[in-house]
Amino acid sequence: MGGSLRRVLGSWLLFSCAQWMFMVAVGVAAYVDHGAAGVGAVSVARLGPALLVAPLAGSLVDRYDRARVVAVSCASATIALGVAAVVVEGDRPLWAMVAVTIAVSALGAPPRPALEALLPAYASTPGELVRATALWSGADNVGFLGGAGAGGLLIALVGSGAVVGIAAVLAGLTAILAFGLPATRASEPDEDVGADGLLAGVRAVLSTPGLRAPYVLFIGLLLLEGTSDVQLVALAIDDLGLGDGGPGLLYLVWGAGGVLGSVALLRIVRRTGYGRALLVGSVVFGVLLAVSGVGQAVVVVAVMVPVGLGFSLVEGAVMGVVPRLADDAVIGRVYGVSEVLYAGVSALGAALAPVLIGWLGIRGSLVAVGSGYTMCSLATALWCAQLDRGQQAATRVRDLLHDVPFLTPLPLPQLERLVRSARPVSAAAGHDVIVAGSVGNEFYVVEDGTLDVVEYGRRLGPGDGFGEIALLRDVPRTATIRADTDARLWAVDRAPFLTALGASIDAAQRASGVIDEHLAREPEGRPPDLWP
Repeated sequence: MGGSLRRVLGSWLLFSCAQWMFMVAVGVAAYVDHGAAGVGAVSVARLGPALLVAPLAGSLVDRYDRARVVAVSCASATIALGVAAVVVEGDRPLWAMVAVTIAVSALGAPPRPALEALLPAYASTPGELVRATALWSGADNVGFLGGAGAGGLLIALVGSGAVVGIAAVLAGLTAILAFGLPATRASEPDEDVGADGLLAGVRAVLSTPGLRAPYVLFIGLLLLEGTSDVQLVALAIDDLGLGDGGPGLLYLVWGAGGVLGSVALLRIVRRTGYGRALLVGSVVFGVLLAVSGVGQAVVVVAVMVPVGLGFSLVEGAVMGVVPRLADDAVIGRVYGVSEVLYAGVSALGAALAPVLIGWLGIRGSLVAVGSGYTMCSLATALWCAQLDRGQQAATRVRDLLHDVPFLTPLPLPQLERLVRSARPVSAAAGHDVIVAGSVGNEFYVVEDGTLDVVEYGRRLGPGDGFGEIALLRDVPRTATIRADTDARLWAVDRAPFLTALGASIDAAQRASGVIDEHLAREPEGRPPDLWP
């Protein structure tokens, strides 16, 4: 794995740790001074600003240098966390804690979508992107482990204000690390940051069938994350009698389960796909969260491991399918939609939690939300299966295109663009797929069967591509390609093919060399006016 990918993962590990450390510290301080309503207030304040900031952040990620977006926003968040440490260490009036929480949340919104968008830009192969996505999930959960878990335990030793101060140091280190990332912009930077541009991510999610099931489960997951932010604090301190460090203990074990989830994510995706990871993760999360509402302290602590594992599987799977199904030009805004959901849905859950606790009690509310999410998860089983079937076909196409010699250097976002635009083509034996002298609008890659290049006496087989000369040189077809046997092909239209090649100097140069080599050969019986 390249150094840039490692730096991205390290940046997210540090910043995730800082965010969770702040969340737990301000939540415990609010609960001690103001009860469950205080936790709900700071939770809403932590998540609410992202409803406004995240769409703009996603648009900035698609318009400007993504690495600089990370660095500048982390530096700004460092200052806000420093101020928050002073507030939390002082008299801790609720309004002041809400104010600094809003500032930290708003300034800390851009790094996540920007870093997520950098993963496919820095990955060199599809397999490396899958590994990086799983490692991101691991870094996310180690950050949760260190921030919410270890940070929560530190509160009992050094106090909430000192823990927020440590979070400020970690955010500062993230800014330093991010300044060393290579400059990277979207392949087609979008200059539209108006209302229409900001909604591009929403349109991409709604118009892409493969993204619907992941986002339905993601919304439910975040709703329960919001309720559990309040429920688990109340359960640990009041019902289980674990003291102020109790929430930290539960989060610590949850984070450990999340780290295991990142390992499971990689194994499941390699064997079946992201759909299976979504379904397994959501069912495990819902069932075990419900179990936490009926067990004693030892049981509650133990079930946090599979709860964290399930959460990690769903979150990681949603993140993993986005680069495959969303175009690089809008990927920042799609991840911005995720940030809006993190904020809005989690805030809704945090606001509902005190009501549910008052109505059903702490334990009853956990059973209710966990059971409801489990039923929702089972209802999406068919969608998840369809997602895996679609991704299995996409994987075949991805491998075929990546193995075409002049397409191998393509950046992954451009390779995925070709995969999304590819359509299957069947050719019966004796059928002419393209005819010399005709207008060329597609590039083809062979999946199965053999074809003859009639004028040159050359044979094409699985993995071979053809048709690039007419597209790249803007000339008529220079040869007739006839199916020797029944053949299965994949066709990519002119526009996405030219856009992808135009985004990679290396790929374009290799393609030009291949074309020159082909045109240097003497055709047999070839009309001279077809030559470029």
